[in-house]
Amino acid sequence: MDEIRSDWRGRARKAWPVAAIAVASALVAVGLSRLVFPFLSINNDEPINRFFAEAIADGVLFPPTFDLPDAFRPWLAAVRGDHFVMKYTPVVQSMMAASLLLTGGFSLYLGLLAAALTAMTYLLARELLGNRREALLACALFAFSPLVLVQSALLLSYLPTLLLLEVFVWGLLRGLRHDPRWPLALSGLCFGLAFFARSYDALVFGAPFLIWALLGRMGRRPGIRDAAAFSTPAAIVGALFLLFNRAATGDMLTPPFFLLEPDDTLGFGTRRLYPTDTPRAFGLRQGLSGVFWHGMLLNAWVAGGTLLLMLAAVTLVRRRFDPHVWPLVAVAFLLPFSYVFFWGPWNASVLWGGSRYVGPFYFVPVLLPVAVLGARALLDLHRWRPRAAIGAGIAIVLLSGAVMSRVISDNIAFTADQRALHELVSSRPADALVFAGLPTPFLMHPAAVISNRWDLANDPLYAVDQGLSNWEVLERFPERTPYRLQLAANFSEPRQPFNARLDELNLAAGETVEMRLRSRTTLPSSTVTVVVSALGVTREFAIAEPAGPLDETVVLDFRGAGLKGRQPSVDITQSGEAALDVELFTETQDGSPGTSLGKVQAPLRLAGGRLEVLVPTGRTWVHGSMPAGPLELSVRQ
Repeated sequence: MDEIRSDWRGRARKAWPVAAIAVASALVAVGLSRLVFPFLSINNDEPINRFFAEAIADGVLFPPTFDLPDAFRPWLAAVRGDHFVMKYTPVVQSMMAASLLLTGGFSLYLGLLAAALTAMTYLLARELLGNRREALLACALFAFSPLVLVQSALLLSYLPTLLLLEVFVWGLLRGLRHDPRWPLALSGLCFGLAFFARSYDALVFGAPFLIWALLGRMGRRPGIRDAAAFSTPAAIVGALFLLFNRAATGDMLTPPFFLLEPDDTLGFGTRRLYPTDTPRAFGLRQGLSGVFWHGMLLNAWVAGGTLLLMLAAVTLVRRRFDPHVWPLVAVAFLLPFSYVFFWGPWNASVLWGGSRYVGPFYFVPVLLPVAVLGARALLDLHRWRPRAAIGAGIAIVLLSGAVMSRVISDNIAFTADQRALHELVSSRPADALVFAGLPTPFLMHPAAVISNRWDLANDPLYAVDQGLSNWEVLERFPERTPYRLQLAANFSEPRQPFNARLDELNLAAGETVEMRLRSRTTLPSSTVTVVVSALGVTREFAIAEPAGPLDETVVLDFRGAGLKGRQPSVDITQSGEAALDVELFTETQDGSPGTSLGKVQAPLRLAGGRLEVLVPTGRTWVHGSMPAGPLELSVRQ
């Protein structure tokens, strides 16, 4: 009994430093999530994953469109039949859903993920290096890298996929070095899940280790039973992957990633995220540029930055590692090289730029070999020059702290904008229906605040502002008060002034509807022309030498629209959309409309023998200096 107790005490003494790092990692992940990212981050994949996790927690794999796919479509979701197909597979989101079911939130998921990743990094480094001190140092260097700290607070798939790949490598090593085959089964299961979650990363990361194992360089050469132990669970998960693809896209070999936009794929050519996105020419130069700038970011986001990279390079040049570490070294070079052929890093680092705030996330797996090789170099330096090693350790802490300070500051600035947007909308009545004017035909972009639950059971309720299509949303939710939200174009740029405008809308109805038309600026002293179009009738009204801003009454009836008390100079009947359009022009010398001074549009329709127009009431809430348009159309009080 005394020997057992002594053995347990010894194990506890050896385990407590790893446990301390794991607990610290979990606390940092949860703390950053709540304090720095309460409204999620600049990466709009986060609200996708939250949305999908909420649906999975409620037993829904393909959220319904509610027959209004264009109004409620989540960011980058495809429409298939009567449901949405999310861009990503449900592996990581299922982990998040489990946390939701158990606790009602994501803190449990984030904390356990950070702790498990820390512990698994230690176990893998211990298996690769064969030295507890080196493994502990590698674990600390990995866990406290700014990239890991920030990503551990986000609802993204990069760290959970890396955790699965670490278990895959650890199980492969343990299974081929010892007789029990259960580690091989665990390895195969985790490799299959990693492939299900992020197929490209799993193949690039896993290939060197699988080749090394087949060559017999990880222990014994695998036999038939070893292959069966590994491949059976991997094949089961692979079959689930194919079945999910078939359910999602109709084709087992087509993952949902490519369903919305086939040009969002590997290789060179025209690339874009969604059908109406701006096409981008992606070639070798762009691929190299993306990898270069992603790598430059990694230079800062790894613990100690360039210093740790140099230490890892010293270990590599000296070949101060066992042969079974070579596959991990291969990953450090193979993974960045493989991303030359995918436009993601170029888009993230050059076009979008969001990786400056949440890190070079495509290169997360590269942190593992850097930490392992760097740990060995640091301890070698400590044996040779203890003071130099201590100085290097202090420098690593200071450099990482400086990077984290800047990153936290930038993200707090973005969170302040998200909070201001949330307060701007949530301070309205709970039954608000907010039509958001967005730069893309999706919710969740550019702000995670502008999103719904999968079942639309949230207040306020958001819909994409699509003009005439708004009528269908209003019919579905007649009890809600409609609003229109407009954001400044620079919303996604942290440290830029946040400007937004929220207008209350009103359904003006009747056989005749009168609305107020005002200009926000003083008009030129020369004649101006107001062009009014409705119900296929276009009329022009010349206003000579207007005094100050324009202030007129638009009258709408079944014959079209005009200005009250004024006679049109031009009256044209033509086909057109069922919308009310008003545009203001300067007048040229020949009397024809010249430069446009502003335009305003209001959805219009004929319903039940009356006219219905959706126009602002005049009640407006503004954050910052978001100006109204040059022209304003509102209900005539």
